[in-house]
Amino acid sequence: MSQDNVGNVGNVGNVGNVGNVGNVGNVGNVGNVGNVGNVGNVGNVGNVGNVGEAISSYSSGALLSARDGIVGTWVDPVAAPPALDGDDPKNLKRWSATVRASVFDSVVHAKLGVKTAQMPDGSTGCVARHMDPVGGADPFADSPAESHAIVALPRPDITNVFLKQLPYLRTYADLRADRASEIFSQTGDILSFMGTIGLLHPARTRWTIELLSLVLRTTVTVEMNMKNVLAVRRPQELSAQVQPMIQTPPHGAFPSGHAGESFAVATVMAELTKDRQDQVYGPNNHVWTEQFMRQAARIATNRVVAGVHYPIDSSAGQILGTSIGLYLLERFRAGTGTMHGVYFDANQCADKDFDPRAIADAFDAIYSGTPNPGAAPYVEDKATWIMDSTGDQMLNYLWRQAKKEWT
Repeated sequence: MSQDNVGNVGNVGNVGNVGNVGNVGNVGNVGNVGNVGNVGNVGNVGNVGNVGEAISSYSSGALLSARDGIVGTWVDPVAAPPALDGDDPKNLKRWSATVRASVFDSVVHAKLGVKTAQMPDGSTGCVARHMDPVGGADPFADSPAESHAIVALPRPDITNVFLKQLPYLRTYADLRADRASEIFSQTGDILSFMGTIGLLHPARTRWTIELLSLVLRTTVTVEMNMKNVLAVRRPQELSAQVQPMIQTPPHGAFPSGHAGESFAVATVMAELTKDRQDQVYGPNNHVWTEQFMRQAARIATNRVVAGVHYPIDSSAGQILGTSIGLYLLERFRAGTGTMHGVYFDANQCADKDFDPRAIADAFDAIYSGTPNPGAAPYVEDKATWIMDSTGDQMLNYLWRQAKKEWT
């Protein structure tokens, strides 16, 4: 077994030219978004620091007395500045990053949901789905919606799947000493690792950081709902000899959140850097894409090495993350595009190790329509549908601002 099974994750991109396929770890740490530079401290340049910050009681008293000293006689304004256009993406630059994050989250999740569903084989599973409101329904009523599958995961059998996966953990544990520093750092930080490939800095790529933060928050919301529905026990609960080297997270194992988040980010970053990649390496040399995918695969594998995941969790995570990444890219573009509902039944490949290249090849085959001999047969295309995201102008504004940072 190779250490990462990453092999040549190289041309993972070109998923039918939809975005070059692509965790910040523990769910509560999404806010740390990779410690990519403490955006809030960008101030303090030449002691301009406190402008716009919260005011202390001491400073408030000083401001009060200063106003009393200079305000003079009140002068009534004769006119107001022009009113801002309502619900206009151009207003987004006026708001704080926190406010924009609330707007973007609301827009994304207005059409994205997770639900328990019956799978094609009659078993119970979980589906992430896109919902399109039907017609001109009353906006104050529960409007009907057309539902389209993004990714579906049947519930794996604990005996037939996870007991068979345990021997892999015994082997992967041999890598713990070599990977310890990475594993500890990646517990709550993925973007720093992606930022070594594509430069991430709050002064130069603040819109990209906001965009990737949205990708992470969205993936976390979907994966946590799926973990809750599928309710899979952690390896430590099946064997006393796994003995994880980090704290086992307080949620289910399947799918792997770190894998989902890292591949979602890798998918989006591969598309963001596509033009620069073509400029630097030529149109058929996907070096940046390959590095993003290898990094995502290594982050996913490290969670198995640490003893908190089975390899098949990483497989499911890559499939989830890639699907969410491609879905968000289509919405970011605010156009009309073809999407595929991807299906992964872990019960059909219980003895398989994590193979990121084979999964990437499967996405490439699905989105390009061209058979790929290296494609994982357990990644299936169960639905094809057209997504009209022309109304997602708020998301498109964020995408366009981020894209400019990579020209």
